Amino acid sequence: MRTPFQVVSYSIICAGLLAWPAVSRAGTVAPVAAAPAGNVALPAIFGDHMVLQRDTDAPIWGTADAGGSVVVTVAGRTASATANARGVWQVDLRGLPAGGPYTLTVTGQKTIVLGDVLVGDVWLVAGQSNMAYDMAQDPINAGVAKRTNDPDLRIFRVFPGGAPTPQREFSWHPIWTAATPQNVGDWPSITSAVGFYFAEEIRSHEKIPIGIVEAASGSTSGESWLAASALESHPDLLAVANAQLAIARAGDLPLDNYTAGAMSNGMIAPIAGYGITGGLWYQGESNDWPVGHAALYGALLPLLAEDWRARWGWTFPFYIVQLHGFEIAQPHGSGVADGPGDANAPSQLALVREGQLQAANAIPNAYLAVADDLGDPAGDVHPPDKSGVGHRLALIARAQRYHESVNYAGPRFAGATVAGAAIVVRFTHADGGLVAKGGAPQLFAIAGADHRFVWASARIAGDTIVVSSPQVPDPVAVRYAWSDNPFRANVYNGAGLPASPFRTDRW
Repeated sequence: MRTPFQVVSYSIICAGLLAWPAVSRAGTVAPVAAAPAGNVALPAIFGDHMVLQRDTDAPIWGTADAGGSVVVTVAGRTASATANARGVWQVDLRGLPAGGPYTLTVTGQKTIVLGDVLVGDVWLVAGQSNMAYDMAQDPINAGVAKRTNDPDLRIFRVFPGGAPTPQREFSWHPIWTAATPQNVGDWPSITSAVGFYFAEEIRSHEKIPIGIVEAASGSTSGESWLAASALESHPDLLAVANAQLAIARAGDLPLDNYTAGAMSNGMIAPIAGYGITGGLWYQGESNDWPVGHAALYGALLPLLAEDWRARWGWTFPFYIVQLHGFEIAQPHGSGVADGPGDANAPSQLALVREGQLQAANAIPNAYLAVADDLGDPAGDVHPPDKSGVGHRLALIARAQRYHESVNYAGPRFAGATVAGAAIVVRFTHADGGLVAKGGAPQLFAIAGADHRFVWASARIAGDTIVVSSPQVPDPVAVRYAWSDNPFRANVYNGAGLPASPFRTDRW
């Protein structure tokens, strides 16, 4: 059921862009005195092969001559509305059960007929290039795509493009596509690989149609994905976003990618309000510059979640992918004190990951999928292992949305205590016990009052890890996997899920 989300109502909503007229309830026809509307039209998000959200509100909206009536029918449910003075109408079809295919009709003076409509769960899939990374982009995922025959998995890709103001519609007409051999020339190249693997796992367990609405674009900042007005409440974030835009302008980079609100206006506004069950977010690579930007990522994500949830009108589940490692993996030998890498090397990517963890803890109904071990030791920013990311997101959904009894999170830092010359680190989600794959725990560093970190020895003791180094007899702080590419981080729980990187200092 849709529940109110108490947030600031941003100007995009106040302007009436999503303030649709009152509508009838599903299964009834409200008395309509107005004559049938002329020039009835639907935006691109509504089309043949689409998936409507089950069990809760499934809004259908469009345009027509002002004052005319519109009637919408699907799956035995009918609802009606009158186009307002701006020629906008909306109906909410409520409580549709999963199933199909159905025919949906929209009737005014003429009738629009949409065929092969399914009802199930719809997931919004958003972010930058690693979310946009498609099933045709490498031989392994392309091979999976060629073998896929799942007519109940549907994809709607919002193609990249920013705009200076919120848009009602796209400048081109994307379509819904089924993941079947008949469409294999099309759907792999328009389908997020992360979204695909997530959806296929949900499909296999829940046995209902799944729709993916993908809005992702490479090399975009997080600020470009939320309403520009949302940044006004955070001057520091606004300042660093403007600094990044100035650098982009000087470097002749695509300005929409770094302009606050641009992707929100062009890619989110036209679909905002479409019935969904939750959202997946995989972004942050473009927020590691300029210096100072990464440290504010934990403030950015709550603003984005609030903004989007205000547009959709409810506190939908929000699942965050914590960034994988990229850039060249920092050498660290065995992970003990004599490792050759610099344990004090600054890492903007580590700060982004910290912000993602902070946001997942702070945002209601938000969860984190750790992916630092799914990167590439050679430093590729686009590692091909998207099935692992999709699986970890699906575990969260299966546990939190679908109430299955599955482990969905790896070990999370819960506190640390100095014990003589060691620091004892405690964890939550140590389900099945802590495990160090390949030997002793690696990538732990420890520091004393001089704030100088050294690689440390670590050992598992029950649900804790004891960290020490003879170089630091009086430790005060500990870090784990704090680097651009912590590829060899090896702490997991018994369910095989990795620990999130963390630090206890704020130096």
